Amino acid sequence: MDEIDLPDRPFDNILNFRDVGVYINQLCGSRVLKEGILFRGARPDNASKRDQERLTDELHLASVIDLRTTTEHTIAANRRLAQLNEAEEEPLPAVQTRSATNDEHLVNLPGVRRFLLNLAGWNLEKTLLWRLSWYHFFKVLSLVAAGYRKDATKLVIEHSMVARGLKGLAHDTLTASQPEVKELFGFLSSPAGYPTFVHCTQGKDRTGLVIMLLLLLVNSPRPEESKEEGDVRGVKNSSTANKIPLSAITSDYRISEGQLLPELEERLEEMREMGLPEDFAKCPDGFVEDVMRFLEEGYGGIRGYLSAAGVDDETVEKVRGLLEG
Repeated sequence: MDEIDLPDRPFDNILNFRDVGVYINQLCGSRVLKEGILFRGARPDNASKRDQERLTDELHLASVIDLRTTTEHTIAANRRLAQLNEAEEEPLPAVQTRSATNDEHLVNLPGVRRFLLNLAGWNLEKTLLWRLSWYHFFKVLSLVAAGYRKDATKLVIEHSMVARGLKGLAHDTLTASQPEVKELFGFLSSPAGYPTFVHCTQGKDRTGLVIMLLLLLVNSPRPEESKEEGDVRGVKNSSTANKIPLSAITSDYRISEGQLLPELEERLEEMREMGLPEDFAKCPDGFVEDVMRFLEEGYGGIRGYLSAAGVDDETVEKVRGLLEG
């Protein structure tokens, strides 16, 4: 069999791509997740024709969930226009290489719904803004008022986000972006959305956080099982035992760092453009454990967190049922 025919062959231009169900099931040695319905990866902006055909004809995607920010879309759209301009025999005037619609980079897949959900939305922006000094706070406001949103975003990143690190940023996202989490779980509760492909820019941190929440949900005992366990103290109900070990969830997060190496320099350049340090290209040790501890200490676990975010029990069970093997 040629490599081109292998089901798990790499894509031409989509990094860090994998079937979450297949990967986790292989690590667990049993079928704990459905396969062929939940995919994750880096942005598909440069997907080749063969990549696009594979997404639609082989994987039969029903939806793509894009977690990127407005600034990221602007940068990607302008970059795509610049690439198209370079390919033209008669380059366009420089003014025409600025995106007007912020969608020039987006790949249109026939029959596939695009769900744009900025996981780092306005609530998270406000959280980061309030951590700025008054000087930088008013400087950001003046930049936004003057139309320099990209420069304002870079200033917030450099003087607020970077100090938090990836772990602190995960805490902030889980706290401030609960409306977006509620919207996401509402979308994921419908069978019509599957198979789905979740991505941000690198498919590492925001995508990793979303996948982590889903894996923790599948791992959590159902409400009736928790009650049974409480009725029989000291006896662990086998039906509530963790089906997905911490090592598997950690592996699914950490493998992204190596998967992104082929375009590391390009990614670092983009990160520098946004004001992010090189450390943000890595997968820090203890990230998964830290997120789990945050959820346990702050909300009593994944179900308590989803409840705090406004996700009702019916939606939670629908999502779990669609993912569980």
